[in-house]
Amino acid sequence: MAPLLIPTRNRPTSLSNVLRFLARYYRSSHIIIADGSDEDFKNHNRQNVEAFRHDLALDYRPYPAEYPFFDRLLDVLRAETSEFMIMGSDDDYPMMDTLGEAEAFLLQNRDFCVAAGMLVSMNLESPTKLSAKPFLVRPISADDPLSRARQFAVWPFQTTYAVTRRDVLIERYERARKLFLVSFYDFSAGIQDCMHGKIKALPKIGFIRTLNYQHSYLRPESDLLFLRRSQQVLQTMHQFQRDLMHYAGLNEEAALEESERFITHRIRELVGRPVHALKDFESKPMYLNRTVQLQFELFDALFEKDTPTRKKYEEKLAFILSAIKANAQSDDNKGEKKKNETLEGQIAQTLVAVGASEE
Repeated sequence: MAPLLIPTRNRPTSLSNVLRFLARYYRSSHIIIADGSDEDFKNHNRQNVEAFRHDLALDYRPYPAEYPFFDRLLDVLRAETSEFMIMGSDDDYPMMDTLGEAEAFLLQNRDFCVAAGMLVSMNLESPTKLSAKPFLVRPISADDPLSRARQFAVWPFQTTYAVTRRDVLIERYERARKLFLVSFYDFSAGIQDCMHGKIKALPKIGFIRTLNYQHSYLRPESDLLFLRRSQQVLQTMHQFQRDLMHYAGLNEEAALEESERFITHRIRELVGRPVHALKDFESKPMYLNRTVQLQFELFDALFEKDTPTRKKYEEKLAFILSAIKANAQSDDNKGEKKKNETLEGQIAQTLVAVGASEE
């Protein structure tokens, strides 16, 4: 099966819990850990990796803490030979059976570049409050890049936690090295995927994502990020324009018009007017799509007592809930800000925090 690539940074407890989960439920997994932690946290990670050597196929790769995030991912991807990769995280839990189906589909369908299941988010907001939310995936299957991008842009979804062709990931991260804007990254990645091929949506859980009130995350520091970083928004728009000219064969003027429309869709969502909040949304074909409706049914059944779905996932949910609580009570991300909107800022403030703790 395709390797699972887990980038990690200063979260040894979280990473250990993901490895424990995989060792318990998916022992055949091949996992590559790209560790950009500070040295103390790296030492904990090395110990945890050694503890799971007999249960998992682990490839541990340490990098200097100041080594840029996307360079770290690219270093791994360029050294691999697998046609597909699964992007993971140090606090998110992959359902490898679903991802195995996704890979099998891609092997048989060369016109698809990404295959993903639904993302279920579990957020420990305080010691006594847990919330859950579904992040749906949709089939994007038009034959031409422009139609696929239009289809994606009106109701976007995350395509990171998926099985993806390795060459597509390499291009994604080469671009992100030059232009990373936190509120636009997932949107941009999805548009790029649409340039390369179709997107398969499986009406099953692909990942269970976790968040907690103590960890540090890449997040906008204010809702008006797109105004403060307007030049980067425009750079993103012009990248869309170039892609539409190259992959879809549009002329410069038509490509710019479409790109502006894509950016408008994203800003509308950022200011609180996403497509699913608009009148008559529930009568739209994209909402009524059978794959989408099956995911709603799956999510509802997951959090209802005594359903077959709940019984199927109950043990895993209990494991993950225990892990979220342990992560929140650990030293993971100790001394770091709760929000960083740039990768450079994340690294800089982490190094300052570590230096301060050593004085």
